[in-house]
Amino acid sequence: MSIGRLLDDAMASGKARAVELAISTTYSLTDRGCDMRALNIGFACGRRFSALLDGCPGTFGGLTRLTMSDVMLRGGADFHDVLSTCTRLEALSLHFCSTVSRVAWRVRHARLAELTISYCSFFEGIDLVWLPMLQRLAHRGWWWCRTRPPMSLGHVPRLATVTLSTLRAVGEPTLKLSQMVANSTSAITDLRLNFRGQDIWVKPEGPKRFMNMFHNLKHLKIRNLHENCGLVSWISFLLQTSPCLKELHIKLCDDHECGLQHDDEINEGGYAAKKRKVPWEVAAGFRHYGLTRVTLYSRP
Repeated sequence: MSIGRLLDDAMASGKARAVELAISTTYSLTDRGCDMRALNIGFACGRRFSALLDGCPGTFGGLTRLTMSDVMLRGGADFHDVLSTCTRLEALSLHFCSTVSRVAWRVRHARLAELTISYCSFFEGIDLVWLPMLQRLAHRGWWWCRTRPPMSLGHVPRLATVTLSTLRAVGEPTLKLSQMVANSTSAITDLRLNFRGQDIWVKPEGPKRFMNMFHNLKHLKIRNLHENCGLVSWISFLLQTSPCLKELHIKLCDDHECGLQHDDEINEGGYAAKKRKVPWEVAAGFRHYGLTRVTLYSRP
């Protein structure tokens, strides 16, 4: 708390105009897994962080960038308190953070321009309700929800770059992108998908639904897609629904990179190793006239 008070004094004196803060524990959930000791340490760190947040409003009010790692909070209201206190925040990064709340985290902030959420547990998902300045969004390793998409986009009119990356465990649902952006005001121009060598976790939908989402898309990057997932039909479908696309980058992975030996195995951790060809609706004789660059990378 003494450091917090020093920062509070500095902010009050006008000597510090912007502050970047990183919060982490010495006991990483990344390395240790979610054993009881790690969870207890994560919650203890969360309590200390909440005390620091309450005790140093001047410091957090001046933050422009905040990074939190391996911090566990009791409820979604705690994350709401972070954003309501950090009124000048422009970039927020959450890594291996969790909440035990069974209520969706509803995100509102007037100045937040960059949001990164990596391997965090929000059991009822995240709703980006009102983020008028948000430009870059990355969501990696989300918690799959059976009743709703893991994230939904609301008023995000400036959102241009979206990164989605995850594994899909056996029996988990696919992601219906139209539900994710159903109420969105965004005009995404740069989309990056990382399948991490597993099945295509995007659920097939009609071309019109995808065209509404991707009508402004100019750059598409697809990483770690297995070649046995119906690559040609899926890429053709994406081209058909992205009339303004200029650049397409695809990185394939083989069984060696995915850590697989046979197509019908289940890899370590219970993730689906079997590659299923999912049918995608592609118009006969389709042509794309706007594409200027295609990059295809695969190990020899």
